[in-house]
Amino acid sequence: MALIECKDCKKQISSEAKSCLHCGCPMNSPDTGDLTGVKYLYDSFFGESDKISHRTDWFLIFHAGLFMAFLSAASVGENSMPIQLILNILGVVISYYWLMSGIRAWAILWQFGNYMKHEAIVGRDLYNMQVRIFTERKKINKRFYGWSKPSIVFSMIMPFLFLVSWIIVAVLFYNCQYCLWYILSIIFMLISPIIVSLIDKSTEKKFGV
Repeated sequence: MALIECKDCKKQISSEAKSCLHCGCPMNSPDTGDLTGVKYLYDSFFGESDKISHRTDWFLIFHAGLFMAFLSAASVGENSMPIQLILNILGVVISYYWLMSGIRAWAILWQFGNYMKHEAIVGRDLYNMQVRIFTERKKINKRFYGWSKPSIVFSMIMPFLFLVSWIIVAVLFYNCQYCLWYILSIIFMLISPIIVSLIDKSTEKKFGV
């Protein structure tokens, strides 16, 4: 048994105590498995990171299949253009949603990351450990790869490149008779998040969430 400092009153207490004998402040030990604020913060951060990873895998698989279908549609002959148009519109829309959800996921990670920088939130030990890790990391020469943070690459750069690629394909492959349909699909893509947001707000009001 060792003596530790109470985080509230700063007095010495037993490391096995569940609460401070002087001020009553609960002492949450990492071994108790309780859902403490710090545990929730780290679980949420890494959980959001896993979501980005899984979402990227599925989007890459989907785009690979979609692009193969787009190329295969050319074998249909004269009737291939409408099929390729539909596949291209689907690729643009999915890329756009991937980009928007990626930006949201990155913003959430950034928020959790900011919380982790505060010693008052994560505790002195975790804070000091993070300071040492990032201090050592800054010593590495990051001139050529410093920009390639996984959260940014997988959540924003990749979906943006896919979105631009599908639009370039549309410009190169289609003639003007399909331009109206393409423009209408882009407009729908842009206004659909607004529609979803309105539905979400109405649901919140209905159920009082």
